[in-house]
Amino acid sequence: MAMRDAAGAGQNILIITDDAEGAKTALADSVVTNNLCGIGTVCSIKNFIQTGENVAKITITGISRARIISHSVENSILMAVAEVVRPADDATAGQCGRLIERTKQMFRDIAKGDSRYPASMVTQICLCTNPSSVCDMVANLVLEKMEDKLEVLKCMVLSQRIGILNKFLERDIAGLSAMRGVNEKVRANFDKSQRDYFLREQIRVINEELGDETSELAELRLQIEKCAMPAEVVEKANKELKRLEKANPMAPDTAVIRTYLENLIEVPWKKESADESDLKSARAVLDAEHYGMVEVKDRIIEHLAVAQLKAKNGKEKTEAKVSDKKTDAGQILCFVGPPGVGKTSIAESVAHALGRSFVRVSLGGVKDESEIRGHRRTYIGALPGKIIAGMKKAKTINPVFLLDEIDKMGSDHKGDPASAMLEVLDPAQNKTFADHYLEVPYDLSKVLFICTANDESEIPWALQDRLEIIYLSSYTLVEKVKIAQQFLLPRAERENGLGEGFIDVESSVLGLVIEQYTREAGVRELSRVISSLCRKTALGIVNGDVDRAGRAKLASDDVVRLLGKEKYSKDDLDQKAAIGVVNGLSYTSAGGDILKLEVVLTAGGKGELKLTGNLGNVMKESAQLALSITKSLAKEYNIDPAAFKKNDIHIHVPSGAVPKDGPSAGVALVVALISAFSGKPVRGDYALTGEITLSGRVLEIGGVREKVLSAYRYGINNVIMPVQNQKSLEKVPDEVKEKLHFVFAQNIGEVLGSMLVTH
Repeated sequence: MAMRDAAGAGQNILIITDDAEGAKTALADSVVTNNLCGIGTVCSIKNFIQTGENVAKITITGISRARIISHSVENSILMAVAEVVRPADDATAGQCGRLIERTKQMFRDIAKGDSRYPASMVTQICLCTNPSSVCDMVANLVLEKMEDKLEVLKCMVLSQRIGILNKFLERDIAGLSAMRGVNEKVRANFDKSQRDYFLREQIRVINEELGDETSELAELRLQIEKCAMPAEVVEKANKELKRLEKANPMAPDTAVIRTYLENLIEVPWKKESADESDLKSARAVLDAEHYGMVEVKDRIIEHLAVAQLKAKNGKEKTEAKVSDKKTDAGQILCFVGPPGVGKTSIAESVAHALGRSFVRVSLGGVKDESEIRGHRRTYIGALPGKIIAGMKKAKTINPVFLLDEIDKMGSDHKGDPASAMLEVLDPAQNKTFADHYLEVPYDLSKVLFICTANDESEIPWALQDRLEIIYLSSYTLVEKVKIAQQFLLPRAERENGLGEGFIDVESSVLGLVIEQYTREAGVRELSRVISSLCRKTALGIVNGDVDRAGRAKLASDDVVRLLGKEKYSKDDLDQKAAIGVVNGLSYTSAGGDILKLEVVLTAGGKGELKLTGNLGNVMKESAQLALSITKSLAKEYNIDPAAFKKNDIHIHVPSGAVPKDGPSAGVALVVALISAFSGKPVRGDYALTGEITLSGRVLEIGGVREKVLSAYRYGINNVIMPVQNQKSLEKVPDEVKEKLHFVFAQNIGEVLGSMLVTH
């Protein structure tokens, strides 16, 4: 309304605002006059166009400053009596000139590259020679805060006013310089085809200028601090973290560094579980989960006792504790035995007894060294090796770590994994185990390593020196019956929904199942047979043939009905006397077994020796040795020396697909050859083993327990072995020794005297 009336009357208007030092209450519908600024601007109205009700387009021009003398309100219009204020100057023209030139330079810097300030405007201001006009125009264009504009407006001394303006301009230039620096860094990395990348980079640079971090990097830094890494590992982690901070988010290296840091954090560095201190409780855990295995259980209890003693002594003698720690760490247990005897499961029970976490790594078929040591990060898809991966899974620095099937590692052009295992199992080296991926030493000295193998001879010899071998032998019939009653049958009942204790089966029936439906050193096949009985019983319950309310009692007839005709019988092994056929006892990775050694003479030959049955070099040499011994004994057993030249000799060992080797077949080969050339039958109810010398002495052999149990399993009641192995019978169960007749021989004559049928 005031604008319209002033424009109609051709009068000027006084524009004022709230006093910056007052209450800052805006003028609303009711005019408030107690906080108006004392200084305003007299303006002339150049153009007034009404565009709507209470809406107008107005063009005004500032004329001069004015001070309010008095004011009043007439018809809701604020009227004022004011006097024009002429700014004074207390400085020379030269001083104001220098100040205003500085103002112009700063205005040019601010206007550079800013579309809000056209070039014509910048030129007009720079060419203006009136310092007061230049100061007012620049303040009006550049200053954004009303408080800053009022401070310039109210200052009546020109040199001071220009100084105030320059102070504000310097502040704005500093802010613009920082923002331009950010934009220049962003623009240097900007890819015009990736708008999203530009936005992310802009945020990153801003955060970098402010000294801030993204939440992900902050979380990684916090995790590095929490996981208690050694000092050299912390240094490595922080170095990689700095690389990650500076890396381009879209670069491939970013994901590689992040994955490396995550692996470094996930590996346990300090967390350690406390060992079970109650020896009786630990023994109870082992007994509850496994039958027998006295030697293994005793060794674990010894380990617990040593650990307790070390902890007690370590408080008094720190140096002694370190020394003892190396000694104990060197006891790497290795369970050797045929499949199915419980090597893997007893290792897990050891972890339960000790109260430690358990990790299993299978080494079967491992041929590449990098599977143990890890891949270097220069390779795509690099990962830590099996050892570090197992430690990540364990989450503690002292787990029970099972290296399963260590005898089945191979080697190829990519390296020998057995060499890498030397560092893992050597107590002098595993304190600083080097994984190629981590690139920092890792302490494995507190890990209880347990290895398993089927055949000790297949374990690399360098590793054998680091291992404490504990043999888990074949089970006897009595042991298998007890294992079936205490472990296998209850577990199979639970797994097949019958409920523990539902099937009632006597020991004699279980013995029938073991003898007629299984033939193994362990109990793996027995477990499958018992599971089959439970499944068929469950089927009978569903069909209504078995009463679910009572117990299912299984007799021998029920076993035959459910499992079918027997798979094995003692009649499978012919025990009749035969010429040139000998029952040899052998030791394999699956336990003891009986090999039928057969010798056939072919008339019209030239004395050539033919060997078949997939025999190894040692057995081939034993055959040559046995033939030489046979020739030397020809006169003693009425053998025509010419027979060795007129007949070809064929030695065969059945099951030709199975490789066979070892020196303990020497005695059996001599007996078979003497029988074939002399025509005297060999007793089929005898089995024998032993190495032979060229002079006919019978030498000690290994694997006695397994060989004796195989004879017992096949129903052979007479066993001939070297006299030196008499002490080895201590490991044979008493119930087996009571049913077998042993002949201990010193030379081949004693063996032949027992084996050949002379009438």
